[in-house]
Amino acid sequence: MVKRCEYFKNFRKSTWNLDDMHKKDRSHPIHNHWRHGITGMSGTLENVIVNIEQCGRTDYNGMMECFSISEVMRARVYDLEEMLAQCMELEKQTGKQAWILYVMDVTGLEYNKKLYDLITGSMRALAEFMADHYVEMIKFFVPVNLPSFAVALWTVVRPLLPERTRNKVRILSSTNWKNEILQFSEHDALPAIWNDELHTFPAHIDLPQPFSKEWYHSGKGLKIPESAKMLDVPAGKHHSISMHLQRGDVVSWWVVGNRNFGFGIYMARHEHDNDFAV
Repeated sequence: MVKRCEYFKNFRKSTWNLDDMHKKDRSHPIHNHWRHGITGMSGTLENVIVNIEQCGRTDYNGMMECFSISEVMRARVYDLEEMLAQCMELEKQTGKQAWILYVMDVTGLEYNKKLYDLITGSMRALAEFMADHYVEMIKFFVPVNLPSFAVALWTVVRPLLPERTRNKVRILSSTNWKNEILQFSEHDALPAIWNDELHTFPAHIDLPQPFSKEWYHSGKGLKIPESAKMLDVPAGKHHSISMHLQRGDVVSWWVVGNRNFGFGIYMARHEHDNDFAV
């Protein structure tokens, strides 16, 4: 817990200037494709703000093909900071703890290899990031309009989620979810995109736009140096390379990968030093 608090404090002091981020315009190129989802107060749950995440309609695969994971996080943090700011403002008004009801609309989600790669790779990293820094403001995660493969998907996803996140998930039925969601929110905060002959919800949310394949990053034409060494680093894991250097030595590298990744350079005075955080 102490180490997590240190991470959180260091993160908030980063160059992203999180304390003022929500005061800026929502203008990152990703934001047209990953829509703002706050729709209002729950009304059913005390001091709870409703956020609708259009998981099934958002082109996460295209997003990862076009932007690095750091840019995706930069865009996403804006919305998370907006949620946090609204919670803090509500707490000032009421004197009570405020929460976010995080409704995950999976309408249109397709179960395929791309989805599997996302939830075990890049999106897993985002989920862990959110769990480290923002999960305490979430009252419940509520997936809705679950497809027939939801059980198989949940079997894959559940072990990957941090325990604190898993315990906040509430599963609704695949057939009666539009009525069951009323246990968590009144009509006014639910989106009109769910309307049918039996249900009329008033809240407006913009539909996300897909990413053009013309924007996709392509490694075609890259020539790998003959001396390059190939490394296989699974999602969530890391690999260390040690080099013995003298003052004045010059180190150069050439890196290309088939997934988002990060790397850092650390100096150690002794070969077995390992007191760095990955």
